[in-house]
Amino acid sequence: MESTNTATRACPGRVHGPADSRISRVAILCLSLLLLLVGATCEDSAGKPVLTVLADSSLKDAFGALSESFERANPDADVRFRFEDSNSLIQRLRNGDVADLVVTAGTSTMQELETAGLVQRPSTLTSNVLMVATRDGLTGFNAFEDLANQGLRIAVAAPGTSAGAYADAGILSAAAGLGEDWKQSVLSNMLEREADTRAVLEKVRTSAADAGIVYRSDLTSLATDVAIGALPFPARLGLAVVYPAALTARPPEVVLAKAFFDFMLSDDGQAILEGFGFGASQ
Repeated sequence: MESTNTATRACPGRVHGPADSRISRVAILCLSLLLLLVGATCEDSAGKPVLTVLADSSLKDAFGALSESFERANPDADVRFRFEDSNSLIQRLRNGDVADLVVTAGTSTMQELETAGLVQRPSTLTSNVLMVATRDGLTGFNAFEDLANQGLRIAVAAPGTSAGAYADAGILSAAAGLGEDWKQSVLSNMLEREADTRAVLEKVRTSAADAGIVYRSDLTSLATDVAIGALPFPARLGLAVVYPAALTARPPEVVLAKAFFDFMLSDDGQAILEGFGFGASQ
């Protein structure tokens, strides 16, 4: 498994050397035909087919374990990831980035890709829930409603991220029953918004924040000696986070993509995801 920051897929070992004015038009035509015959599949330096997966950043740890297990069973495969917020993944595909699979946090982002014809029909891969993580030694915080406690410092992911949008939706939904004053107190307790939930968790771990809104899966990344409290968002808010997965419209490594897709949904794949705090697929 390899995490990559390349914007587009590179295919080593195809054709080397720049064209210059000495190359004839016939040679250029032959080269173009050759590339069409080779196709869009890619291999790494060892000649292995490269599977490119775009996935929400909250899946990073779990997908590392998934790919290791998959590559052990498929030694000729090389699985590479790009982890970003789901909204950024949408933009990458819209901008023409090449990938085989995409997994987002939330169904609306995947629906946008499906409507644009950028992915095939998605399937639900797994789920997650929002938690309120609290720093070691925090007193007077015993329930979700205590987010409005005066002077509480709350870390939250940026509103442009999937996690931040879910957090905001949860606060808004809770305010329907707890009142506008409660909502305004919570909003006034929020610190400057963070890039993602891992940054939020780090704020809580270092006591730079008293509480933070994170995913349940984030808590599995903590060392066993780290003392952090955790309360789930109330189930009545209906904020279970669903992760749909789909092959892209034209995956370069279609056979390998389908194999990895099936492995993610298999009993073994689901057990790995559950070990990292994710829920079962539905």
